[in-house]
Amino acid sequence: MELNQHVRDAMQFNTRLHVTEITGSETFVHLEHHGERWVGLIHGVHDLTLGADLTVWLDPAHVYLFAQDGSLAAPASYAVAA
Repeated sequence: MELNQHVRDAMQFNTRLHVTEITGSETFVHLEHHGERWVGLIHGVHDLTLGADLTVWLDPAHVYLFAQDGSLAAPASYAVAA
């Protein structure tokens, strides 16, 4: 997850920021997108405004998909190749 488009195929999502967690040199963000809660990791320490709208970008090669029961539905493409 990035705050700017970092690869040409990156997908843009408009979200609302609920919580941030700084862990060393990275920031975990807890977001809401169309009523769903997302958690993402952004490299770097970011001072973001809680409750604010936040545009994030996802590289499809780094996305894991999970079923409603929490089981892995599809791993990120780089993980399949590893």
